[in-house]
Amino acid sequence: MSQSIPPDKRWSPGRWVLASRWLQAPMYAVLIAVQLIFVFRFFGQFMHLAQAWMGDAAAIAHVVEDIGYRSSDPVTRMSGFLWILAVLELIETLLVANLLQIMIVGGYRVYVQNIRLPEGSESPSWVRHASVTNLKLKLALGVVGVSSVNLLESFINAENYSDRVLWAQAGLHGVLLVSALVIALIDWMQHRMHSAH
Repeated sequence: MSQSIPPDKRWSPGRWVLASRWLQAPMYAVLIAVQLIFVFRFFGQFMHLAQAWMGDAAAIAHVVEDIGYRSSDPVTRMSGFLWILAVLELIETLLVANLLQIMIVGGYRVYVQNIRLPEGSESPSWVRHASVTNLKLKLALGVVGVSSVNLLESFINAENYSDRVLWAQAGLHGVLLVSALVIALIDWMQHRMHSAH
């Protein structure tokens, strides 16, 4: 018959170490504030885009500056090329906000405290099954997604970048992609090992 191990005393070092996880809670609050800034940024970008569509010269200049487009001639209207870059900028902002959401909800749930949701409540499916490996994989894939959009923006706007910058971005994207694949492979191997037992 096995003996049960008594719990740590109230002021034991083990309890203090476990309680230290609450030091991360204010960090998640700051990430929520950063996400709010991204919401305002997204709607600000959208408002400038809507004003540019109506031909507002100041809004066009703001959109052109925001997407990093440079031209020797002044830009007086939004061409299809500039619309694509502006929409990609919106998508990139949204992808970064998604990364923040994954880190806030998943990180808090995994590292600080489990989020108790009533049965049948509406939430993303990954929230109920968040784990350290799952969180790493979602973040890695999210970073690859942001990198993909950023690389696409750079190649569409290649005349404003040196070859060195384009090659560096492509190389970084490759490294991020390989890292995500390695994390996915490790997750797959762990899943197979656990299902074999």
